[in-house]
Amino acid sequence: MHKYIYILMMVVFISCGNDEGQNPDAGSGTANADSLALNNKIMGVAKIEPEDGIIEVMAGSSGIVDRILVDEGDQIEVGQVLVQLENEVESAQLQQVKSRKNSQAASIDYEKEQVAAAKNKLSIARKNLEFYQSLYDSKGATLQELDDKKNDKTIAENDLKLAEANLKAAEKKLNDNSTEINYYAVLLAQKSIHSGNKGLVLQRLVDLGNYVTPQTTLFEIASGSTIAKTEVDELFADKIKIGLDAEILSQSTGEVLSKGKVIEMSNYLRSKSIFNDKATEPEDRRVREVIISLDNPDQLIGSRVDCIIYLKDN
Repeated sequence: MHKYIYILMMVVFISCGNDEGQNPDAGSGTANADSLALNNKIMGVAKIEPEDGIIEVMAGSSGIVDRILVDEGDQIEVGQVLVQLENEVESAQLQQVKSRKNSQAASIDYEKEQVAAAKNKLSIARKNLEFYQSLYDSKGATLQELDDKKNDKTIAENDLKLAEANLKAAEKKLNDNSTEINYYAVLLAQKSIHSGNKGLVLQRLVDLGNYVTPQTTLFEIASGSTIAKTEVDELFADKIKIGLDAEILSQSTGEVLSKGKVIEMSNYLRSKSIFNDKATEPEDRRVREVIISLDNPDQLIGSRVDCIIYLKDN
């Protein structure tokens, strides 16, 4: 019995000695999802992620892929063209409508000239009627002559109404052509797939000649800056502050991959999740999620690393 007690005391002594002599910068003591607080540090495991998540870029239109302008590993900007679909039909339709618009614009010029001529004709008819009315009143013209001038005025008025109606119809056609141009311009623009986010192309899922639909995923893009996301155990959650220094270390070598700072943390405790292999794995521990910006953001997205958060100036 004494022999067993002696062995147990030796194990406890060795364990304590190892804790006190541990290299504070080593990453070997952090290769698990639980946070450890030691010598004004909180150590745990982090995951490298894009700040705004991984975004799927959809085609948004149907067609055959004609050109692919970016590839995996490329940095892209908002509005940059990523893929060009075949667009010969849409281009031809747009040119056809533009041609009709040009013809319609010329037609409007003609109808405006007709309106101006009809107005001039009506003005002359009115003056002639006034003149013959005065002659008729002074017995210098017959009633038939006066009626003829009245009829000329009525004809001129009808001609003006017709010319104005033709001009209005021509203007409506021109407006319809403008609407058509906008419609076909939109169809043509949809054949160019643009990026809605700034980020890094992680995966290309389309090849030249592929037929795509609006729901086809073309790329997966890491959107935003590269950050490290970690979870701090509830025992130490109240020690985390914005602006604390941090280090990201390789789990395999302990090498410092990047320095950083705490830039964000959740306002509540939740069940530990991001490091569980199974989403349904039962877990009775609660954690606080912490986001760390990286001085060296060129890290492998999706990789697990060790993380040290310094509770005092490093």
